[in-house]
Amino acid sequence: MAVPTKKSAAVKMGARRCPRRTISTWTRRTRSSSSAPFAKRSPPSSRVSSRDNTNVYVDRVVSRGGGRGIFCVSQSGGAVITSVDLANNGNNAVLIENCYNLSIRGGTVNGGGEVRLSARSEFPNNRDIWVTLTVNGASVRESPCGQNINWSLSGNGARNICR
Repeated sequence: MAVPTKKSAAVKMGARRCPRRTISTWTRRTRSSSSAPFAKRSPPSSRVSSRDNTNVYVDRVVSRGGGRGIFCVSQSGGAVITSVDLANNGNNAVLIENCYNLSIRGGTVNGGGEVRLSARSEFPNNRDIWVTLTVNGASVRESPCGQNINWSLSGNGARNICR
């Protein structure tokens, strides 16, 4: 089985193996008067039957302006994001709501909306989340408290998180 490279979109599936998606960079632009589309679209949901396997790997997410930089909602997850570079996003720079097995391993959030972990009552709460970020000029809030939520934060952003 070949090891995925940055340019590969998927690894060939074996008879019993789940697909593994590797995306080198997601870049999001806000729409301007030129009505340019987003630079790259996000891949399909990472949910693979009822298992919690990590099967989405993203090297870097860059976002400037717009409504959100990153979001994971409604029982999705199984993703690793190596680095983020988010600035001046609107509502939430990062929204993690009712997700599982998500890891943001580094990067920065500068200004804009908050980094938010939240939950709606119709889905299971957040669990198995790892967030390592430098947050400046934006707040970080976790409400309600999830299960096995791991924070490693630096920067001047206000914090209201569970411990």
